Amino acid sequence: MTKLAQFAFIFSTMSFSLASPGVVFAQPATVQTQPPRGAVPPPPEGYVTADRIAALVGDDIITLHEVDKAATSPGALEPIDGANMAEIRQKTLEALIDNLLVLGQAKELGIEATDAEIDDYVTRVKAQNGLSQEQLEENIARLGMTLPEYRELTRKELVRSRTLSVKVRSRINITATDVQRVLDAEFGGGTEQDEVRASILLRRVPPNATMTEINDIRRYIEWIRSQADAAPERFADLARKYSEHDATRLDGGDIGYISQGLLADEALESTLFRTPVGKISNVIATPLGFQIVYVTDKRKTPVKDPEALRDSIYDRLFTEARAKVYETWVKELREQTYVEIRL
Repeated sequence: MTKLAQFAFIFSTMSFSLASPGVVFAQPATVQTQPPRGAVPPPPEGYVTADRIAALVGDDIITLHEVDKAATSPGALEPIDGANMAEIRQKTLEALIDNLLVLGQAKELGIEATDAEIDDYVTRVKAQNGLSQEQLEENIARLGMTLPEYRELTRKELVRSRTLSVKVRSRINITATDVQRVLDAEFGGGTEQDEVRASILLRRVPPNATMTEINDIRRYIEWIRSQADAAPERFADLARKYSEHDATRLDGGDIGYISQGLLADEALESTLFRTPVGKISNVIATPLGFQIVYVTDKRKTPVKDPEALRDSIYDRLFTEARAKVYETWVKELREQTYVEIRL
């Protein structure tokens, strides 16, 4: 983020006016005629819009350009159109503010990430994805970033993760009693678990997709969903024809029975167990792209792996607690920091 002090210094040798909140115009030397009293003056001829300030956070600023870049970054799955752009901007700005506050805490705590640690992280990313250095840089370029920008983003993420471990994780305490309470309420004391059988239909979103392409994919799968909703018995045929999930497409999207609490994708699992038998889910955004689900059966079965079930419940409770603690902690940071939203 651009430092407010740096921003002020850059413009300190110029006179400038704020024609609207957060919009800075560099003023030429010519004298401008004063507008009539009460009139809203248009930008004088020769003025150049530098950027609009979306928010002030302590000594930092967040510009509207940064908000829009984050909101429409390649791979984002939130559909954007004229009707909801303001809402998406607001959500994105709130996230950027929170991130700045977390990084500010990291600075106070002296939490850093060295070049060697970033090198190690990048090496692991290449190994896990089977990428050469050249292929990694090609993928980064598709995301609209340079390698130095990617390394800087990695540094911030490492610092952010370590800061959250210090400030958030230390406030969380999930006990065996907490886990047992869930077992008693949802799994018959740990003896039985819910299973759901379903079929899925996936439309992939490429990692370098533009917002126009993402919206087109979203509209396309919404159309497919309308066809499935009108005749659920045709879901298998639709999956064979339109799904891009290679592992299940030829089987009409059938994924078999899935046990509750064992899927890594929380959005998908929640949709599977919330959707009634015989119904088509709404479109959901997942790491692979947009999906719809057709639930064909639900049943209860004996718990096959009690320890795995306990671990999954612990992970779920920890994730829920972390979200609540993070929200409370960030609220505390906002109360301690000057934050002015101009969006």
